[in-house]
Amino acid sequence: MELYERIQKARELLGIGKTDLSRLLVVSPSACISWELPPAERNSARPNMENLIKLAIVLDVRFEWLATGRGDMVFSSSGVDSPLYGLGDSSLPKDQRALLDTFLSLSSRKQRTMLDFMGILHELDRRKKTVQDIQQRE
Repeated sequence: MELYERIQKARELLGIGKTDLSRLLVVSPSACISWELPPAERNSARPNMENLIKLAIVLDVRFEWLATGRGDMVFSSSGVDSPLYGLGDSSLPKDQRALLDTFLSLSSRKQRTMLDFMGILHELDRRKKTVQDIQQRE
């Protein structure tokens, strides 16, 4: 199975159209359309690495399967190795889903900035907890 077939299969299984997929990925609809065309019809248009990663997240499939065709298409049903993301993950609370959707709509530069900001917040929380632990021991 070729990349364009894997993209189409995952999108159709999720039940979303190409236009909806393009909105979620923040790419042009023509990009999503061309990614699902056979090589002879698409003028060599293929998703770049950033868009492959976003596709795997949005389509809730394993990146390795999407990019190469190797391995399982989806994460195990046991949930042992299942990530907490993807449109197909109904277990996400509404606020986490909104956060993920907003994050995916940002440019890659803004995503990196947001991740840096979240890292700073995490570090501040960790330090605050350390201070509280020290105060409790005293």
